[in-house]
Amino acid sequence: MATTYRISEWLLFFYIYCFLGWIWESSFVSIKEKHLVNRGFMKGPLLPIYGSGAICVLAVTLPVLGNYPMMAIIGMAAATVLEYVTGAVMEVMFKVRYWDYSAAFMNIKGYICLKSTLCWGAMTFLVVYGIQEPISWLVGQLPGNVIVMADYVITALAAADFATSFKAAIDFRDVLVKAESVKEELKGIQERLDELERQLAESAGNVIESSFRKKDELMEFGGRTRDGLVEFGNWTKDGLTGFGSKTKGSLTELGNRTKDSLTGFGSRTRDSLTGLGTRTMDSLTEFGSRTRDGLMGIGSRTKEQILAEIKELSMKKGAKAESLQGGYTKGVQGLLKRNPHTVSKKYSKTFDDVKTEVMERIRKRKRDDKKDENDGRIL
Repeated sequence: MATTYRISEWLLFFYIYCFLGWIWESSFVSIKEKHLVNRGFMKGPLLPIYGSGAICVLAVTLPVLGNYPMMAIIGMAAATVLEYVTGAVMEVMFKVRYWDYSAAFMNIKGYICLKSTLCWGAMTFLVVYGIQEPISWLVGQLPGNVIVMADYVITALAAADFATSFKAAIDFRDVLVKAESVKEELKGIQERLDELERQLAESAGNVIESSFRKKDELMEFGGRTRDGLVEFGNWTKDGLTGFGSKTKGSLTELGNRTKDSLTGFGSRTRDSLTGLGTRTMDSLTEFGSRTRDGLMGIGSRTKEQILAEIKELSMKKGAKAESLQGGYTKGVQGLLKRNPHTVSKKYSKTFDDVKTEVMERIRKRKRDDKKDENDGRIL
C-alpha cells in the first residue's frame, strides 16, 4: 500500500468506501427485513459513515504500518471516536438516532459499544491489508484529470443528495417537536374537559339539592311559626277567659260583660294570630319557591358557561389533532423507509406514533400503486 496519496485520490477513496459500505449495510438490512432496503441517510448508494471510518483508519495507521497491535488499537480508537461524535451530533441536530446500541453489551450512551469497536478493529486490517490494495491499484491506473473529474461529478451529486436528505431530517425533527408540543396541549385540554364535565355534574346536583333543602327548611320554619302562634292565641284566650271567670264571682254583671268581652277578644286574638301564622307560612313557602327558582337560574347560567367552555375546548382539541396531520413529506417517508431501525430517546412515544403513521402511508401508497397497475392491465 502506498504511503502517500494526492487529495483527489483520498476523496475518490472516500466515495468508493461510502459505496462499499452502502452495499454491505443494504444487503445486511435487506436480509434482516426480508425485503430490499435502500439503507442510509442519503438516497443515493453512499454511506458517509463507512467512507469516513475507512479514511480515518487508513490515515491513522499509516505511521504504524506493520505494528499490528498498535494498528488495532489506533484503528479501533479513531473509528470509535468518529462513530460516537457522529451519532451524538446527529441526535442533537435531528432528535433521532440512526443507529442505537443501547441494548448492546458495554455501550456508551447507545452511540458505541464493545461489539462495534471490535468490528472497527477488524475493519482496520480488512481495509489496510485487504481492500485498499486493489482500490489503490485501480485508482492509480486512472489519469489525474479523470480522478479530478470523477471527484467533481460525484461531489456535486452527493452534495445535492445530502442537501435533500438533510432537509428531510430537519423536517422530520420539526414534525417530532410539533407533535410532542401538540400532544402536551391535547393532554392539558383533555384534563380541563374532564374537570369541566365533573364540575357540570356537581353543579347540577348541588343546585337541585340546595334548592330543595332550602325549601324544606323554610316550610319547616313556617310550620313551626304557625303552630307557635296558634298555641299563643289559645293560651291568651284561656288566660283571659279564666280572668273573666274570677271577676264574675265578685262582680257578676261586670264579670259577664268582661267575660264576653275578653272571650271575644281571645277569639279575635286567636283568629288573628292563626291568620298571621298562615300568611307567614304562605309567604315563607313563596319565598322558598323563589329561592329555588333563583338557585335553579344560577345553576342554569353556570351550566351554560361550562357547556360553552367545553364546546370551545372541544373545537380547539379537534383543530390541534388535525394539525398533527401533514408534514410527512415524501422526503421524511423515504428517510424512515431507508432507516427502519431509527429511534428517538427524547420523543420516544411521539416518535413511535409518527413512525407508525408514516410507515402506514408508505404501505398505503404501495397498495394504491399496485391497484393502479392492476387496473391498467385490465384496461
